Amino acid sequence: MPQSSLLLLMLVVAALRLGNVSRRARTRDTGTEASFMNTVVEQAVSRLRDEERATHARATEFGRLNEEIIAGLTSGLLVVGANDQVRILNPAGRAADRWSG
Repeated sequence: MPQSSLLLLMLVVAALRLGNVSRRARTRDTGTEASFMNTVVEQAVSRLRDEERATHARATEFGRLNEEIIAGLTSGLLVVGANDQVRILNPAGRAADRWSG
């Protein structure tokens, strides 16, 4: 699921929870209710930003790990994209290409 879809889903869930909480905590003082709702929304957005940062950090780390694994393969690896452009060629693949070529 793309990050933007996940973020949208989390915002919808937070809004639904906020609606339930605000219905239960509704008072005659609308200033207090608005302040409460503002605080809940700010906390939800802050939590979503923290989760997005953590997700980005994990994705970056997985990318580095994948590069290390590919570079360490003793067999040649060649990945070609849909437009016939070389996307990945590890060191063993480069060595084999020089040897054959």
